[in-house]
Amino acid sequence: AEEQNKKSEIEQKEELNRLVKKYGQNYANLVYNKKGTIGMSKEMCQEIYGITLNKESFQDAKGEIEIWEYTGLLKLYFTNGKLSKIIKY
Repeated sequence: AEEQNKKSEIEQKEELNRLVKKYGQNYANLVYNKKGTIGMSKEMCQEIYGITLNKESFQDAKGEIEIWEYTGLLKLYFTNGKLSKIIKY
């Protein structure tokens, strides 16, 4: 069991390092801990919340708006590719 724990710790560090290289320290910690925040990219949000097929997009005065819905859980609003609003149910 102890050997399994060590492997798990190593895997966790490798995952965090991968995220740091991809997103930088601040966003990497948030993605790693599955905490979405305003300003994140769609890719970061997909790593946190998973894939949803329930998406819609349209144009308004601010630019391209995209809404991802995770039925019964939350809605994510993106403005020009960045997370602009989170609504939790």
